[in-house]
Amino acid sequence: MSTFRPVPLPGEGEGSRLVDAVNTTVWRWFAALQRVLERHRTAVLVGAFSATFVAGIVLRFFALGRLGLNSDEAVYTGQAATLAGVDGFAEEFSIFRAHPLLYQYTVSVVYRIFGLSDFSPRVVSAVFGAATILVVYLIGKQLAGRRTGLVAAAIIAVMPFHIVVARQALLETPMTLFYAAAIYALLRYDAALDDPDASRWAPYGWAFAIGGLSGLSFMAKEVAGIIIPIIFVTMLVTKHFR
Repeated sequence: MSTFRPVPLPGEGEGSRLVDAVNTTVWRWFAALQRVLERHRTAVLVGAFSATFVAGIVLRFFALGRLGLNSDEAVYTGQAATLAGVDGFAEEFSIFRAHPLLYQYTVSVVYRIFGLSDFSPRVVSAVFGAATILVVYLIGKQLAGRRTGLVAAAIIAVMPFHIVVARQALLETPMTLFYAAAIYALLRYDAALDDPDASRWAPYGWAFAIGGLSGLSFMAKEVAGIIIPIIFVTMLVTKHFR
C-alpha cells in the first residue's frame, strides 16, 4: 500500500484571513499616503502644477523649427514682416487682409529685435499657448478650488488640438488666451459683486479688464466677438446686469 498522503489545502477560513490581511495592509498604505498628501497639500499642489506647466511648455516648444511654415503661417508672418519694414515683403503681403493684426504686430516687434526667421513667430504663438495653461488654472480655481484648477490645467496642457495649434504661427492661440482671460475677469467681476469685503472699486476694475481682454481677443481674430453675448447672458443669469 502506498504511504503517499496529499498535503491538505488551506481551508476557506484561512484563505479569508489571508485576503483580509492583504486588504488591511493595502488600505493602511492608502491611508498613510492620504495623510502625507493632506499634511503637505500645498507642496503637492505646487509640485503637480509645476510638473503640468513644464510638460505643457515642452510639448509646445520642442522642435518648433523642424518643419517649414504652412500657407496660413506664411501669410501672417509675411504681414508681420511688412509691418516690420522688411524689404521685399510689402509687394506680396499687404497689411490689410481678412483678420485683425494683433498677432502680426506682436511678431513684427520680434522681427525688429531678433530679425526675420520662421522660428520666432512660432515661439510667440507657443508663449501665448503656455500662458493659456495658467489662465485655465485660474478659471478652474475660481470656479471650484485649486484641485479643479489643476485638473483643468493638466487637461489643456496635454490637449492635442491646443498643442498643435500653439506650435504654429496662427491667430487662434492669442485669441484663445485673451478669450480665456476675459472669462476669468468675468468670474472675478461676479465674485466681487457678491463679496461684502471686496473694495468698492474691485467690480469696476474687473469690468474694465473684461472689456480690455475681450477687445484683445477680438483683435487677434474677429470670431472672438461671440464673447459679447456670453457676457450679457452671464450677467442676466447671475442677476448682476447693472
